[in-house]
Amino acid sequence: MSDERRHRSKVSDELEVPSTPPTSKDDDHILPLEDLCYPTLHFTDGMIDPDEGIQLNDSFDRAGIQSVLRDLDGALTSHDLCLEDQDRRVIFGLGPSEISVDFTPDEEQLGSLDITISLRAKALTYADADMPEVGARGGKGFIPKAMLTGDIEPGQARCYNWIDDPTHGLTSDEGGSSQD
Repeated sequence: MSDERRHRSKVSDELEVPSTPPTSKDDDHILPLEDLCYPTLHFTDGMIDPDEGIQLNDSFDRAGIQSVLRDLDGALTSHDLCLEDQDRRVIFGLGPSEISVDFTPDEEQLGSLDITISLRAKALTYADADMPEVGARGGKGFIPKAMLTGDIEPGQARCYNWIDDPTHGLTSDEGGSSQD
């Protein structure tokens, strides 16, 4: 028996998992390795609450803003962004939407240049900050349980559209409850 057959599970054969993983050349839903970016933006002020929403802010110097912009660039490429406050984190699936710019100068042409980047987003999961990270951030992939039980087709499991309740697994009573 070849090494490949020895290390494959029967489930892999039943689900017709290819013996070599597909690449970005095979499927346009697969990003090249250099585009896989799973940034987490950390904030010291504000809150993440599945019921009340998310209000986060922080002050950044020039290098900090540049870092956030690089992270947002990677998030738009990989369609994935994590936000984290002191108590909780939330992971979003992302898509582009719009950018708006506002500047109202004073008589010396000084003012605040506000650039707002709006993204379409779906909350994929909320977790307490002390919970281990999962998926790419935790260094291990994961698939929906329904793919193993036969409840959904593989094509339906793309982009985390199989997640029904992003609050599943929160340990506090606020913003969701722990579920099996």
